Amino acid sequence: MTPREKIKKIVDIFGMRQSVAAEALGITKGVFAKNMSERALRHNFNETHVEKLKAYILEKSAEVQKV
Repeated sequence: MTPREKIKKIVDIFGMRQSVAAEALGITKGVFAKNMSERALRHNFNETHVEKLKAYILEKSAEVQKV
């Protein structure tokens, strides 16, 4: 599974909007959309992006547990 596929699966599972996922990765919504495109050959996600997204989700879930 490629990093792009992993990110797409994570975003789908949690119902994240592109803007939220982009914020979690520290990129703009436009760059996120471009990287998610199948036509993007030069600009792709890597495993670091997948780990950043996972860390963001864990951080937010920890905030929910404090409520």
